[in-house]
Amino acid sequence: MRLPRLVLASLAAALVGAVALPGVAAAAPPRGTYGLPTGGGAAAGSYDTAVVGFPGIERSTTSGLAPTTPTTSALFLNAATPFGAVFGTSAGQSYLSVRTGAQATTTVLTLASPAPAGSWGFALGDVDAESFVVTGTGVDQQPLTAAELGVQAAFSLCGADPADSTDPGVCPGPEAGNVPAISSAGGAVTVAGTADNATGLDSEGASAWFRPTAEVTSVTLVSTRRPTVGTTPTAQLWVAALAATLSGTVTPPPATPEAPVAGLTVTLETPEGEPLVDPATDAPATTVTGPDGAFDFPAVVAQPVVVVVAPPAGVDAAPTTVSVDLSDGDVLDVSAALPVAAAPPVTPPTTPPATPSATSSAPVAVPVAPVAVTPARQLAATGTPVGLLALGGGLLLAAGSGTVLVSRARAGR
Repeated sequence: MRLPRLVLASLAAALVGAVALPGVAAAAPPRGTYGLPTGGGAAAGSYDTAVVGFPGIERSTTSGLAPTTPTTSALFLNAATPFGAVFGTSAGQSYLSVRTGAQATTTVLTLASPAPAGSWGFALGDVDAESFVVTGTGVDQQPLTAAELGVQAAFSLCGADPADSTDPGVCPGPEAGNVPAISSAGGAVTVAGTADNATGLDSEGASAWFRPTAEVTSVTLVSTRRPTVGTTPTAQLWVAALAATLSGTVTPPPATPEAPVAGLTVTLETPEGEPLVDPATDAPATTVTGPDGAFDFPAVVAQPVVVVVAPPAGVDAAPTTVSVDLSDGDVLDVSAALPVAAAPPVTPPTTPPATPSATSSAPVAVPVAPVAVTPARQLAATGTPVGLLALGGGLLLAAGSGTVLVSRARAGR
């Protein structure tokens, strides 16, 4: 068994850093989850696999029989059968009973979206006194080839381990080891019963199974009764999907170990970015981290998926993403480190408008109070000549008004 392949990736937009470490533990192999035929009664209904990411299946049939409830005497596929070796035993699981009378019976399985290749399968049991022609469609309703339908070798559900295969009162008989004949032509696979006992009645155990190798959107099974059989034979139809457990822990950024990791929303997507739907809610699969950042998805379709962890409220960062391949089974140690929030953008300060300087170079007028010339008779007592006082006052006035007398005198020469 190979170790799980785990590829980690983190979105870088608006992030300064992000870390996600790969898981290294050995994986438990994928386990089969049998579809439970529910609702609609005998003519129509659905198969509920309870596997996140596996599409819902609507069923319709002209068989006239309702799904069979598990009983201690019901046929089942044990773990030693080829189908059981991949999907586990069907003991205790319901199946669809397909009865074929004088007219052909048509049973159709319609998937809500293309089922991933290799992630599911279906088996026909007790195909002894009738024949089934199986066809399918893929993406865009294109017909599938026999190889894409994934037909496998025929087997007997009674032959693997008689002590464990079914109730001793039902399976053993003259045709307990009988297997059907399988042939294909174009996109059609025929599973033909070969029972030929003395009474012409159908026998027990002849089985065939399919594991599609391409994406499937529908499967049609048309059954007809063998001409030599005068009764109404009944076959069984099981559907199962492979699931794996995905769990891990969200850790804070190394630079801020105190960052909260509880209560974060974790969702699942396909590698193409499509959300994986939880069949229980018919909405995108979602869980919330616990106090220590732990999260868990118990049953996820066994294929590559992407874990998406939303950043804490108020943190400006893109979601952390971790790509995980569940094809090999459980991955229980996914580690996703929250990114460091992007630093807020730096806004340069706004330069205020310039204010006029108090020491402007523009000329400033300085008012000068008029100086009255005192009459000579009032200054006679000082002994100062009136003409000299007048000349001094004129010089002072000229200096106060900013007039340069020397320049004017030179300009006048």
